[in-house]
Amino acid sequence: GDLAHPGHGLIAKYEANNNNFYDCTIVNTTSEVSRHGTTDNNFYNCDINGKNLDGGILVRDGAHHNNFYDCDVLDSSGIIFYSLPTPSDIQTADLNAGRDNYLKRCTVRGTDKNGRGGIHFLGWFRSSINTYGAYDNTFDECSFNNTPSLFVVDRPNRGTELVNCSFTNISALR
Repeated sequence: GDLAHPGHGLIAKYEANNNNFYDCTIVNTTSEVSRHGTTDNNFYNCDINGKNLDGGILVRDGAHHNNFYDCDVLDSSGIIFYSLPTPSDIQTADLNAGRDNYLKRCTVRGTDKNGRGGIHFLGWFRSSINTYGAYDNTFDECSFNNTPSLFVVDRPNRGTELVNCSFTNISALR
């Protein structure tokens, strides 16, 4: 059944690398890559349904060079880049909210029901950690439909590429 807290879903975290995930169905939570050592993971045909509560693709805390192919994100929080570093992260990690990740033919639909954008550079309550940005992430042939905005920008980002993407029924860029 539906949970009061969506949890962390299917997650590759802390030095998880070179893993492949095929044909996943995720409900009310996220498909997540998290922490600096998390690299070279591949997600194929993963469907995420947030049921208007939560969920989506979450890239956080320095995860890099991960790939998402043909993933469908429905009625969720969209694609989220986020960082909430621990004290050890601050001393050792490449501090960012995700960099050099690649999304191919992914679809984001229906974030209009929870008021979030298709791509969310998520901030947090303490402004000092919101300085860690998301860098050089690529969206290739992705489609974004029925979102109040394409972006929600609560932290820095640069080098975001949207290549041959389509956009339908999006009220604002940001």
